Amino acid sequence: MVSRAISLLLCIGICLPEPVLAQRNNNLGTEFWCAFLENISSPGNVQIHLSGPESCKGTVSIPQIAYSQSFSIGANGAAVVNIPSVIACPDPSNAIQDRGIYIKSDRPVAAVAFSQGAGSAGASALIPMNDIPKAPEYIINDVPVSKGFGTMAVIVALQNGTQVEITPFRTLATGRPAGVPFTITLNRGASYPIRGLDSQQLCGTRIRVVQSCKQIVVFQGANGMRWRRDDPGCTSADHVYEQAVPVSHWQDQYYVPAQPAQTVPGSYVISPWLDNTQVKLSGSIPGVITLNRGGTVTASPGASDRCISGDKALQALLLSRSGSCNGHPQKLGDASILTLSSDEGAVKACWWFVPTLISKYEHYVSIIISAGGLPSLKMDGIPLNQSLFQSSSCDTRKIGFVQVLPGAHRLECDSPFLAYAQGLGDGEAYAFSLCRMAGKNRYLSMNLNTELICHPDSWLNMQAEGDSLRSVRWEISDGSGYSGNSARHRFGSNGRYRIRMIASVGGFCPTDTIERFVVVTRAPVAQLGPDTLLCEGTLFRTSYQALPGQKAIWNRPAGGGFITLSATDTLVLRVSDSLGCSSSDTLQVRFAPCFNEKLEIPNVFTPGRDGINDVFTVNYSGYRTVQISVYNRWGQLMHRFTLPNDAPWNGKLNNSFSDCPEGVYYYLLEATKARNGEQMRSHGTISLIR
Repeated sequence: MVSRAISLLLCIGICLPEPVLAQRNNNLGTEFWCAFLENISSPGNVQIHLSGPESCKGTVSIPQIAYSQSFSIGANGAAVVNIPSVIACPDPSNAIQDRGIYIKSDRPVAAVAFSQGAGSAGASALIPMNDIPKAPEYIINDVPVSKGFGTMAVIVALQNGTQVEITPFRTLATGRPAGVPFTITLNRGASYPIRGLDSQQLCGTRIRVVQSCKQIVVFQGANGMRWRRDDPGCTSADHVYEQAVPVSHWQDQYYVPAQPAQTVPGSYVISPWLDNTQVKLSGSIPGVITLNRGGTVTASPGASDRCISGDKALQALLLSRSGSCNGHPQKLGDASILTLSSDEGAVKACWWFVPTLISKYEHYVSIIISAGGLPSLKMDGIPLNQSLFQSSSCDTRKIGFVQVLPGAHRLECDSPFLAYAQGLGDGEAYAFSLCRMAGKNRYLSMNLNTELICHPDSWLNMQAEGDSLRSVRWEISDGSGYSGNSARHRFGSNGRYRIRMIASVGGFCPTDTIERFVVVTRAPVAQLGPDTLLCEGTLFRTSYQALPGQKAIWNRPAGGGFITLSATDTLVLRVSDSLGCSSSDTLQVRFAPCFNEKLEIPNVFTPGRDGINDVFTVNYSGYRTVQISVYNRWGQLMHRFTLPNDAPWNGKLNNSFSDCPEGVYYYLLEATKARNGEQMRSHGTISLIR
């Protein structure tokens, strides 16, 4: 039997702190800001849920009142930070308050703000601070409410001295008239609530930063609502709550998923950014409609699993119905809102935490994915059952609903997907996105051909895009710099590099900076050696011992870690590491008939004279191995070698430095036949002549 051992080396050369997570195909970040809305169930449980792939630690703080809590998370674990609602939720006044909450982690995490009380719940995924543009603009998109209820929004400043302009679309509860802008100034962590009049929406209200490049975040919703004023059978009055997405990140196409465990799904609200937006709908409101800023179209109940497209930017909210009219067999569920994501926000990995709640709950994750990507989709490391997915009614994707238990969870796939977490309780519900909520910035964005370079000599292609783009300067942390909307760079060595795009855009914020990171490493080397020719009747055996962090895939079954061949075949080995880099190699193993045994043994050789006949060797065929031992006349061993692997005798003692004298030497030959393994022995003399 021929045995072959294969050893592969992983050549990284540096410690890479952020593996595949360095890529932005996930819902993770290291800094977040948020604020809560009033909840009709008071006091409620106000929490920050944190989860992620790596062990990390950090703080949740309210900077305006010097309040802080620490947290720590294990790999693929989660942490829940409880905050007293009295210091987290806004008070009834309309003054500037101190409710801004800051989350900081030393490693990437997913963050969700969660508010829950008796019969009332709401949740929102938080947008990482890096995805909040400079001088952002927001347009409130909220839900219809009934008498006795009102919509509201809360603004939080991320830096001191932030001037915020607010233009109500309708008269506010404070009496601020519609269409008349007013300005407030907020310091870091300060919050400002705005409220609509009783039973009126804030939808269409414009909020933006002026006179600076500073940032704000906005949260929108209602402290209670009747889902449909024209449908008195739905008696929900729940807390609805979502982080608003800056209009720079609104897109023009959305997919509206069905909702889990409900035979009568909710509806959706579409809100445009600009006047005269042409919106094309599939499903319950077919055809094209025209919307102006502040206007909305609310599709009828049951209008789910639909596609939306517009000729200008818009946003869509998915509204759920109460358990009394959503068709749930146990009447679970209540009002909730969910900001939908476009394909620009699709991810390849996401993490979230499902809370343990006192009331009866069913928790789900909704997943929208291409049919080709479905086989590689895993939850918590286990492939998902593809029978849970069905075809969409308006495109070629698949949609599935997976019920999940409380605890930390993760989804991973080779292809991008959209995902949403939803919970249906006894008289309450929550929903939040597992996508990148901010998606792609239409005003200004940095496009890289990759964020993981597996070969240091490969090129990184950089491209700046945006409607307001004037000029661009690129700075790379290895000291390189470029100018122009596009550039190419080759690193040449391993490491983690910062790519900084400094763009001139004009307006209140004349320059804007976007940063991304690129990991440069070396793919593991798959080496199988040269092709092999063996005699028929023998076996070829090989194995691979995976190094830590590596994964090896053969094109043939490897029982017990070994591959054994007895007939001509080609082996392919692909080795990948935890970063996603890989390499492959092929080995052709051929078998030929070797049944005619032949040995040609010379009787003289002349080492070191003219380059001809300088070594004592044997020409053979039909033998697996041939071993020759050479002795002098006193029986001392001069050299022993085994063909085909060893070097033949060169006339020196043990093939080293001492020349053996001229004369007659004796050899013993032992050979193994290839066809049956039979051993044969022979002996004779060889004359050494110098």
